[in-house]
Amino acid sequence: MSVDNKSWVFSKKNVIIGILIFILLLGAGGFFGYQKYVSDYSLIENQIQDSKIRVDSIRKRNIELEKKITIFEKNIEQIDNNISKIDKDITKLKRDTDEKIRNVDNYTPSELQYFFSNRYRFNTDSIR
Repeated sequence: MSVDNKSWVFSKKNVIIGILIFILLLGAGGFFGYQKYVSDYSLIENQIQDSKIRVDSIRKRNIELEKKITIFEKNIEQIDNNISKIDKDITKLKRDTDEKIRNVDNYTPSELQYFFSNRYRFNTDSIR
């Protein structure tokens, strides 16, 4: 029985075995590729969950910070109002002081003597 190389390579049985091996290899590659896909998908899904947790944590922190900002803004407004009131008081005091200074400048010598004698309880006779 002599075997022709071409006939042995292309016999139906060998072709079918070759196709089956090819299909098995293709299926194994697809299976491992699918496993990698499932593994990658799980990894990405875990990363998404971790990101959602971090985003929720950041949102909660942001809400806390916004509440603190509101409190600080109210405090700043209150302090600004106090400063404004103090500025008004200073302006009034300055105006009153300036008015008194102008009035003293307009006193005659006898009025000045009377003012100081009454103010410091001097006897007018003792000054002369």
